[in-house]
Amino acid sequence: MVAGNQIVTTVPPHAIVRSRWAIGDGNILVGTMASLTGHDPHRVTGVTTGDYFAGATTATALRPAGSVLNLDRLEQTGFHAPDGHARLTA
Repeated sequence: MVAGNQIVTTVPPHAIVRSRWAIGDGNILVGTMASLTGHDPHRVTGVTTGDYFAGATTATALRPAGSVLNLDRLEQTGFHAPDGHARLTA
């Protein structure tokens, strides 16, 4: 992986995006969450950061108060990501 990163940085313009566990094949976030809910999209709901920490009974990983992936720079390259919400309900 490191060698690939080094090669990519020599070819302007370049971008390195890490999303392996979020999307892809194999044991991924979406597949894991779907299996935990029995593939029922109605069982998947949003949770506020406050509720997430308030309901914790053990140590929790840090979670930002709000985070949104800004795709502006990526879209300037001509790449347009598919709608993630649409893909989750398909």
